[in-house]
Amino acid sequence: MSSMNLRQTIGRPVMIVLLAASAMPVTAADPVKFVARYADRMEKMEVLPGSQPAGRMVYSALVRGSMKETQGDGLFDGAERVVRANWDLTQGSGLGSGTQYVTKDGDSLASQWTGTCTTMPGKEGKPFTYCAGGWSFIPGSGT
Repeated sequence: MSSMNLRQTIGRPVMIVLLAASAMPVTAADPVKFVARYADRMEKMEVLPGSQPAGRMVYSALVRGSMKETQGDGLFDGAERVVRANWDLTQGSGLGSGTQYVTKDGDSLASQWTGTCTTMPGKEGKPFTYCAGGWSFIPGSGT
């Protein structure tokens, strides 16, 4: 399994840096580095009833989108993704985890992630959420 770092802006295009195992002729000791932007849309969001006192929100989300690789060899450029995530946030900060399914040209790959998020004031007063955590590929999920 490869370790990955996550930087994410919720509700906006996402900039993420991953160290990934590849279907290309690369040994397990050779990480493949790339940077991608996500164009995502929230398809479904279910808030746990009664989870909103004092600014707390616990919810599950289904997100679909595509990846635009801005650095790398094009392995994930144009890939489609589906993300199922669970969040427990208070005032926009807290814990998240989920699974990401990526497909491109008939190939697929699943990864799981977990991390913590912190929301801060951003440009022009719009909130900016920074998430940090770990990614791992689900063994046997690639085709």
